[in-house]
Amino acid sequence: MLCPSRISLLLPVVALLASASSTLVAQVVINEIFYHAPDDLERLEYVELFNHGTEAVDLSGWKLTKGVQYTFPDPSIIPEGGFVVICKDADLFAQIYEGIAVSGEFAKALSNRSDKINLKNADGKTVDSVEYHDRSPWPVSPDGYSASLERLSPEGPGDAAANWAPSSLSDRKRQPAGTPGAVNSVYTEAPGPVITAMTVGASVIAPNHTLTVTAEVSEGTPDMTLLYRIASPGEESSETAVSMARQIDGRYEAKVPGQAANRIIRLRVKATSKSGASRIFPHPHEIRPALSVYVDGGFEPAKIPVVQFFNVGAQEHAEGEAYRTRHSERGGRGFGRPRFGPDRGGRQPFGQGVDRGRERPRGDFRRPRWGREEAPPKPIRPQGRSAFIYTDLESKRPRLFDFVNIVERKSGYKVRLHKDQPLHGMTTLNVLFERDEGTTINETLAYDLYRLAGNATPASGFFRVLIDGKVAGYHLWFEQLNGAFFRRHEIDDEGNLYKLIWMGNHRPSKYIPADQQPRRMDIVGRHEKKTHPHEGYGDLVSLIEALEDASGSDEPLAALIEQHFDVDQVVTYFAVNALLSHWDGFFNNYFLYHDVEGTGKWSLFPWDQDSTWSMRMGMPEDLSIMPLNFGAEGARPPEADAVEVDRGGRDGRRFRGFGGRRRGPGWWRDGGDISRPLLAHPAFFQRYRERLQTLLETAFNEHTFGPKIDALIETLGPEVRLRATTFDRDPDQAMDALRATVSRLREHLRLRSAFLHRELGE
Repeated sequence: MLCPSRISLLLPVVALLASASSTLVAQVVINEIFYHAPDDLERLEYVELFNHGTEAVDLSGWKLTKGVQYTFPDPSIIPEGGFVVICKDADLFAQIYEGIAVSGEFAKALSNRSDKINLKNADGKTVDSVEYHDRSPWPVSPDGYSASLERLSPEGPGDAAANWAPSSLSDRKRQPAGTPGAVNSVYTEAPGPVITAMTVGASVIAPNHTLTVTAEVSEGTPDMTLLYRIASPGEESSETAVSMARQIDGRYEAKVPGQAANRIIRLRVKATSKSGASRIFPHPHEIRPALSVYVDGGFEPAKIPVVQFFNVGAQEHAEGEAYRTRHSERGGRGFGRPRFGPDRGGRQPFGQGVDRGRERPRGDFRRPRWGREEAPPKPIRPQGRSAFIYTDLESKRPRLFDFVNIVERKSGYKVRLHKDQPLHGMTTLNVLFERDEGTTINETLAYDLYRLAGNATPASGFFRVLIDGKVAGYHLWFEQLNGAFFRRHEIDDEGNLYKLIWMGNHRPSKYIPADQQPRRMDIVGRHEKKTHPHEGYGDLVSLIEALEDASGSDEPLAALIEQHFDVDQVVTYFAVNALLSHWDGFFNNYFLYHDVEGTGKWSLFPWDQDSTWSMRMGMPEDLSIMPLNFGAEGARPPEADAVEVDRGGRDGRRFRGFGGRRRGPGWWRDGGDISRPLLAHPAFFQRYRERLQTLLETAFNEHTFGPKIDALIETLGPEVRLRATTFDRDPDQAMDALRATVSRLREHLRLRSAFLHRELGE
């Protein structure tokens, strides 16, 4: 066999016509598959062929079938030891893999989950075939984690998962990797013995408990070695090698001595044949390059689950401790009215939390208004260095999620789990604690109300958070809207998801094809496309322009609303916003979803609920009179408050509203692209009023929702006391503050429901 590292990668086809051989067809194989690019680069797909023979082969008339469709033109010559790359989109491929030639574009598109590719010669005979999957025993890293699927040995079978491995991963999760037109990063002439199974006694063990590890191989009697490291907060030991003994039943076994509590044992197995060929399981390029076992730290839940952010890296460990220190400082402020001036660190309280922008005037949205340049975010690597340990209320046993990314955000963390190992169906969690603790408590109550009203809503609740074994206090958690969210709610997950960016500073992807570049940069500026970002904004621009054109015309607008919106869902979304006095949720703080492949309708999903229940920018008696038509075209501030309101903090700044007006309460803002025309339409507004009446009777009242608010005392009381004790504060004072916040929530419920009953004429 010719080693590919000793030849040029691409040769002129014309010069090779005379030497092409039709007898070496079995020497051309499917060598690399890029079926799921990161960051939703759907069109970035390619298939690479490799000629591992000693002569050139004429591919004229050959075909790729099943998952892709491509017929090689005449002439198509692959030189000895050469590569041919066929891709889905040559322009996009050229942007990502500069200087790598492609031979053509295939039709159809590869599935991100499982697909089959056949290579047939000119006579229709199948020369090679691969049916890949995104689950074990196939590699996981090629499933959107930057890696391609690479063949280990061209002489090995194409239909065997053991002959495929992930390519080297990129430094960033969203940067495509792979080796098109070049030697595979995992290439080997002899892949080594196939390890068919590796098992450990348990995923969680008690401290000082000896761990037994077993492994099985497909054939032969290779030398088997157990490799393991011990991870503790802030460090990881060097790797220890232990010879594995062959047992009577043919399995190999070794033991790891007992370890101290709150440790992670990371295990690998190496099999070496008599000829010296070796293989390691799991593969080093996998997103989980080791099997992991947690040595129980004994952190049992109370009224809420306990989670631990386990930082193995020294830098992450130091940053975690620094976060605990900052958390203890802001935790001392207690509950109550939010502060509107800068805090002692010079930070502005509004617009500086997670997913919140700086205050700035609305301006002209028909011109792009890009935000100021900020430091780039930390790179997210496919192989995270941290672990997330979850202990639920029922089993009281911890569950380990290792090699994940836990990224600090303003006011908390974002936890990214692996798609094949979700937590209760969720893959991304936001874990937050606001400076004003009232806005930590209110969010999960807001999500509860959307859920009670019948809308698909992110799961949410509270965690007791430990950082490297130390208490950081309770935090709010809520699920990220992503594919896992839509699958959990049985909604087609192939649609277009947009997040509202009210500042208007979103930049479109540079990979959008020229013929799909957005016409309305003002619309793009305030809508971040979260799925398929490189396929353009055509559906959103068309929707908003249609609403703009139809506004003020009752019948055309009514037809448009019925055609394009899941009306009941959208009515309910706006109605719950109104119940909660969510002044910040009519042209901000929601996701807009277009179910392209399913119903074809648009829906709205809630997000960032810290300004509900009168916990920001006002007191209950202020926001309780938020007008019934708030968010509609033509809505005006309450007459009694239609004067400039001084919300100045220590620096004397004034909050003059965010809808372009200089008069009105500080929370006033105009509606958004969706709320303005829909809530101003008589028929839609009537359905909205009817939904409000129903929800006031069934959900938003003291009989139904009052007990949920009161339950916070029992649920969070132990956490408030624990936090106060941990950070040397008076637990009784902390409990008094909790009761005051609960009282304020109830007061909003009473005042707001009474106001709405009056407005609805009941």
